[in-house]
Amino acid sequence: MGRWGKCIVVAAAVVIAGSFLVPAVLLVRFASRSGLVRDEIARIKAEGGPVSISDLSGKPIPQGENAAFVYEKALSYLDTEAARQDQFFIRSFLDPYANMRDDQSWSRLREVVGRYSTVLELARRAAAMPKCRFSLETRRSRDYMGRQFGLRSLPRLAWADAVVHAKEGRADRALRSVELIFRMGESMRSDTTRAGTESRYRAIGTGTDALLDVARFGGIREPETRRLADLLARIDLRDAAVRALEGERAQGIAAFEDMRNSGVRFDYADKDSDNPIDRAHGILPSGWVLNNEEIRYLLDMRKQIELARLPYSKIKPRKDVDTNTPGRSLYAPWTASMAVRAVLARDQAVARLNGNRILLGLLAYRDRFGSYPVSLHQLRTRLNWSVPLDPFSRNDFVYRRQGRGFVLYSIGGDLKDNDGKPWGGSYGGSMWRRGGVVQDPDEEGDYVWKL
Repeated sequence: MGRWGKCIVVAAAVVIAGSFLVPAVLLVRFASRSGLVRDEIARIKAEGGPVSISDLSGKPIPQGENAAFVYEKALSYLDTEAARQDQFFIRSFLDPYANMRDDQSWSRLREVVGRYSTVLELARRAAAMPKCRFSLETRRSRDYMGRQFGLRSLPRLAWADAVVHAKEGRADRALRSVELIFRMGESMRSDTTRAGTESRYRAIGTGTDALLDVARFGGIREPETRRLADLLARIDLRDAAVRALEGERAQGIAAFEDMRNSGVRFDYADKDSDNPIDRAHGILPSGWVLNNEEIRYLLDMRKQIELARLPYSKIKPRKDVDTNTPGRSLYAPWTASMAVRAVLARDQAVARLNGNRILLGLLAYRDRFGSYPVSLHQLRTRLNWSVPLDPFSRNDFVYRRQGRGFVLYSIGGDLKDNDGKPWGGSYGGSMWRRGGVVQDPDEEGDYVWKL
């Protein structure tokens, strides 16, 4: 055999050996990661964190104590074509950019709100119940998504009810409807999923808009402001970002387990996909490969959760908040800047709560003394009103008198004083209406209360 023949034989032997050796090395490497996954999940359980959908669901809540069943009944009244058209009208009427507040629109709003008095009564009953937990369908479920959109309709309906009362001079009843919005949000506090936390945030955003809307009509008395301010002071969001990420991690663990059982799929919406790649992935043994991805995901989430314990003003300036998730990682879309966004959304909600409490104090001050205070210091000392800080600047909110009114604002997530320029979100990014939940740390604008 010549020299070239020997080279060919050696090369063939190397290729054959490599075809067995490389997969074997990879399989050993990936298989070894399964122990790391088990250890990390055991650590999470030992710390009391949820690691499965059943953990998120918790112990069953008796139907008589679970507000979810009452909310479902209320939402059933809104699940008709006529009700959807009414909800669209309410949404348009409340939109500050729609310019729909003519006499004809007011007349129609009264009529529409009157049709749903039963829904509002059910919402009040649900908000007063001790616990609320919906069943945890998969996040791809149409029922799940429909319920999330439906739960936004109830606070908007209460907002519409509030402005009708305010328009007709019933400021006390208007504030009761605003209070209902915040109570609906707080009734979701036992829902430890990310969706449950965002429902709380959105209720706070809607309640903020409703409170400002009602305040413009005037006639609010000091006792009514103190009642609502006391409620807002009791809303505790300190662990909201951490709980949301812990819930997201538990759902991520469940997703990895689902992929082990069903294969890694391209078309997650349809288990009967005709995509040949999906069919192949459903057959190929992907469990060992997933071990490598899952341990990286779990370690990444551990870091994200630790960051979520910090104030946003300490996270944003840091350079290590992104965990440098590889772009080709299976889980990259799940965790990119997750801690920053979770803490930003939490502190936005805290800023709204604190700003609302100050707004109520300003209204109480005017009711007692006939004009707004010159400064927040005067509000504190003369009315003995608790004035919370701006969670973003960690100082007082910016406040100044303007004519017979005032402007009050938090500097917002960009951590810059924009001189009271309102945050509006970014079209196509976070919700661009004022009541939305912020997503982008670089969105400019302040969170403003102005009368």
